[in-house]
Formats: sequence, C-alpha cells, structure tokens
Amino acid sequence: MQILQREPVHKVGTDAVLLGGWIARVIPLAHRILDAGTGTGILALMAAKHFQSAILHAIDIDPEAVELASMNVIHSDLSSRISVSCSDLINLADDQYLKYDLVVSNPPYYNTGILPVSEAKSRAKHMTVPESSWMKGLQKCTGPGGHICVIVPGESAVHWVREANALGYYTCDRLNVFSTTNDTVPKRILLHFTARLEKPFISRLDIYHNDQTYTDEYLQLTGIQVKSQITGLLWPKEK
Repeated sequence: MQILQREPVHKVGTDAVLLGGWIARVIPLAHRILDAGTGTGILALMAAKHFQSAILHAIDIDPEAVELASMNVIHSDLSSRISVSCSDLINLADDQYLKYDLVVSNPPYYNTGILPVSEAKSRAKHMTVPESSWMKGLQKCTGPGGHICVIVPGESAVHWVREANALGYYTCDRLNVFSTTNDTVPKRILLHFTARLEKPFISRLDIYHNDQTYTDEYLQLTGIQVKSQITGLLWPKEK
C-alpha cells in the first residue's frame, strides 16, 4: 500500500499502524466504519483491506488532510468503499451523527508545551478539547452493539476509560504497548470499548528487543516487513 504524505498533514506513524493492525484482531465483523481524524487516510485504508465488505467514511477537521486522504483513497484499489469528508466530530449537531458498527480514532493527545506555529499541525497533534468531548463524539457515532477503538498515551488511558464508563461504554480489550521488553510503563495503550460490561482482555506488546531489533509480535501485528532491522527510538518527541 502506497501512502502519499506532505506537510502540514501529520505523517503516518507507529500509532496508526498499531491501531490498524490491532482492530483486525479484536473486531470480528463490521459493515459500516468511521475513521475520525483520518489524517493521511491510513487507518481507513487498513480497515478496508481487512473488512472486505465494509463501507467506510473517513473524516478530518483539516481540509488539507481531507484532500490528501482523498488522494490516497483514489490511488488505492479501495476507493469504491471509502468516502472522505471535512467534518468536525466534536461540534456536529445531534441530528448529524450517523451510526457505525465500528468507530476508530488516533486522536491528538498533546495537551502541554508550546503549540506549533502551523494551525493545522496544532490541530493534528495537540488536544484542544478534553477527552470527554472526544469520547462523546465517538459514542454518538456508534450504533447499537457497536465498537469504539482508540490509541492513546499510557498516562491518559485512565481518563479515556473514565469518560467511556460515564457514557455506558466499557473496556472489552486493552493492549499495553511498550517500547522495549525491559520497560515497565506502557508508551501507548489501545482500547476497545463496547456497551457490554465484562472482564476486559488485557495483553502486552513490546516493539523492540533490548538490542533494538523488532519483536516478532510487533511485525506480525502490523504486517511490516523489514529487510534489515532498524535501530533507534520508536516514538520521536513529536507525534
């Protein structure tokens, strides 16, 4: 799959690839899928490849991201099943929320520090509204029996779980993602919410061995094929 990228749209990163690979494991079936905050469109494209009979809608508040995602969809072999539009998930009127079997999102999450000069980069990387507003928007788009899947920083997962619970949604699956096998604090957490209250299935994924080579589990989840192992930090300072 070839993905076009350009400034100032947030580039394809590890987070989106992790979430795209994970939903294929935890969601058995979906007919209507929403990708909220699509960026380049990578999540929508990955979901369309897995759910081969699903219709997908990808939205973003940034017109440049919508243009780029549309180009990536058009240049794929999945364009007949994916639509892209400019839409603000948080501020839709109640009668504008369509219902989906599966809602996925890799939301912006920086809430401290100096904002980028570019307004588009600020929207893509910095959370300007609280987790409660994001969760309400995702929940309003989820139909009866539907699923919500997000990837968030390890330290903010507790806030997402709390806001989901307040709306009657509960953790069904949780994947704690660590940079290396020696790490004790997860760098990212993937959450799968449903309206069913049950004991969640919690698992762990390490990206790197201690020698900075990829783990087999990470390569299998993401479908990444490497000719040679790449060293270095998984997550740069900026998302």
